[in-house]
Amino acid sequence: MDAVKGLVLDTAELIMQQRECADELFGNFPAIDFGATACLKLFISKGLSIGLVTASSIVKVPQIINIFKAKSAKGISLAAQYLEIFIYSSVAVYNFHNGHPFSTWGESALQLLQVLVILMLMLSYSGRYLTLAASLLIYGSVMYAALSGLAPDDIISTAQRVASPAGSIAKIFMIYTVYSQKATGELSLITNVANVLGCSVRVFTTLAEIADPLILFSHMVALVNNLAVVSLVRTVLRMRYIITIAVLVFHLPK
Repeated sequence: MDAVKGLVLDTAELIMQQRECADELFGNFPAIDFGATACLKLFISKGLSIGLVTASSIVKVPQIINIFKAKSAKGISLAAQYLEIFIYSSVAVYNFHNGHPFSTWGESALQLLQVLVILMLMLSYSGRYLTLAASLLIYGSVMYAALSGLAPDDIISTAQRVASPAGSIAKIFMIYTVYSQKATGELSLITNVANVLGCSVRVFTTLAEIADPLILFSHMVALVNNLAVVSLVRTVLRMRYIITIAVLVFHLPK
């Protein structure tokens, strides 16, 4: 039992980065001190953050698979992808610049890589190789300036502030694309539901770990935006199923 208790304490310390809280919560393991609310809140927040960062490494994989299999990006807004790249880059650079723990923003970096893959697939399948090359060159130059310290602090903070309205615009582009085409195309419902869950977790972890109202506001706006997209996608899918059933029942021509 002592070996198990030691493993639990070491694991809790690794998650929370605090031995004191690990001892307070699990010092009498298998009993857990639920009265240590501050440490319990930190443990839950850190655990959710680690889970979110891990899950974010594959959150857009369903979207990538849809595009790859169809060799098409129908239903996906190219403008929205450029805006998402800006948003995830702004969040990652701002948090890195301010020294926030990776567990509180790591999903932005991982999702950024996946959006870059989506963008490359979209431009490749549409034959816009020159646009792809120019986009990657410009993006690489900007990120080098931001991460190497060449970009002023004011620019980095402003980019983070602009990220929230940019996120709203990106979702508007996405919603308009789905609405105008009356189909979800290769847009993945799984990916967008995962985005809603991720934003919900980030609102909690930000309140628990980071006293940064700018970051909190960004996550709350992103949550509302993703809820709007999921609602629209579900509506379109429901209408498609209803039409399919009507065709089968009434033998209407498609």
